[in-house]
Amino acid sequence: MNKKIFFYIYLLSIIACSKDYDIKLPDNKSELVVECYLENGQPMRALISESTNLLDTSTTPPIFLQALVIISHGNVNDTLRPFPFVDTLRKKVYNYGSTKNVIANYTNNQKYTIDVYDTKGRHAYGSTQFIDTVRGLSFTPIFNTEAKAYCLTKFSDNSPNADYYRLVLNKNTLYDSVDIDVLIDNSFANANNEFIYGSGYNFKTGDVINGRVFHLTHDYYLYLTTLQNARAALVNPFAVSGEVVSNMKGGLGVFAALSYTRKSAIVP
Repeated sequence: MNKKIFFYIYLLSIIACSKDYDIKLPDNKSELVVECYLENGQPMRALISESTNLLDTSTTPPIFLQALVIISHGNVNDTLRPFPFVDTLRKKVYNYGSTKNVIANYTNNQKYTIDVYDTKGRHAYGSTQFIDTVRGLSFTPIFNTEAKAYCLTKFSDNSPNADYYRLVLNKNTLYDSVDIDVLIDNSFANANNEFIYGSGYNFKTGDVINGRVFHLTHDYYLYLTTLQNARAALVNPFAVSGEVVSNMKGGLGVFAALSYTRKSAIVP
């Protein structure tokens, strides 16, 4: 049989067998969404929005909300005011903020809490804390025979707990040109409780390796892990989609204190 004729017969058979189905989507409950990171030396800022239906065609962006946003630590309460801000360096957008800078204490385990109230009677809240930063962080470029180098990252943490980390390497800038963004747990530690991780051969002589190792609380690690899985499912039709695990109660999102160590190395 002629291949072209066979193709048309096959196409017609598919069309003839097609059938329309009506799928009823579950009712969508709009929830408050909070994204707030506390960073030493940086102002308190938060993005307050609300979840919408997947097929929502509303022209009103869900980030223009009237809300009361309070961050508390110890006996101190800081109220964040409506303050649209675009952080071009870190590629973040916020709509509530304070001019007060965060002063982190990594050893006293002091809890920070956030409470968000809106005009619809919703209340989202969560807590976080700064924890010890890692020790002995080093970045060592190691060359292959083709004059390309990979970065060998080493650090240690003497905490006896099951800890979690995030390693971010940037080439020649502090935030762009990400070479590695990976989540690490205690399974990467050797007998001396030292963590060793190698990047790809993406560096050459003269490059500057800027790196950060974040020490993560378990709930922040869980949020990042499920967020990565959800993003991967968006571009992979065979991946199983999953829910992003939030550490906010009464709403969605994340409230996290960023405990990290930063270091740079020049590739010789």
